[in-house]
Amino acid sequence: MTRVVSVRQVVSASREALWHACSTARGLAAWQADVVVGDAVEGGTVSLTWPALGISVTARVTEVVPQEKVVLEVGSARLTLEIDPGVIRLTHEGLHSDDEEDGMRSAWRVALAVLGHGLEHHQGVDRRVRWFVAPVRATHGFAHVYFTDASALRQWLARAGGIAGTGEDYQLELADGSPMSGRILGNMPDRDVALSWTEDHNSLLVLRTFPSPRHPEERLIALNWSRWGSEAFPEAKSRLLESSLERLVRHLKSRGNA
Repeated sequence: MTRVVSVRQVVSASREALWHACSTARGLAAWQADVVVGDAVEGGTVSLTWPALGISVTARVTEVVPQEKVVLEVGSARLTLEIDPGVIRLTHEGLHSDDEEDGMRSAWRVALAVLGHGLEHHQGVDRRVRWFVAPVRATHGFAHVYFTDASALRQWLARAGGIAGTGEDYQLELADGSPMSGRILGNMPDRDVALSWTEDHNSLLVLRTFPSPRHPEERLIALNWSRWGSEAFPEAKSRLLESSLERLVRHLKSRGNA
């Protein structure tokens, strides 16, 4: 029996802004794939690509109700985006396992949090993304401990501070002594964490895990950094995140396959 994921996000934005985010290549690239080609025109296709992950899919646009609904299909999977004033609802049909259902629910909650943050704080400005990715033998639940627990965070990312629940504020002292603070846009149990980053022009940092294509017991652990505008990614912060991920991977490897 196939499974269905349904999530909902309240966004302080007009119906027109939400429609643009769901129906145009530029709008979808602000929260969904890193590179998008093609607008949502019924009977057409939309190409969605994540270059850093080596993933690309082409979705068929099977239904469009202007200002209200877009339906995309990839194989037997069906994604429906529905818009009301200040609200977007997403339904993903055609999932095949509990792990896939839980993982996609978390991924879509994060994606809609990115959409909301972008529209509320950076509307009309293009998003750019930088990924830091590494394979590790660890479960998604064990990785989540290292994304949130204060003592675990001290092993790789932050000297002080922890991550609480969705919607709460947070404060970290990063490994180089610099502050990182903002709002917890998403903390999905045993899964992903999305954090706004006030000190970095209200950017977003998402801590994620994915199934690895190489081995069923391996996962990809990823830091996904979204910034808005044309300014280059700061090299010092990039090196900090890269070295932090390297520390996390070394620590997880030293703990064995959790």
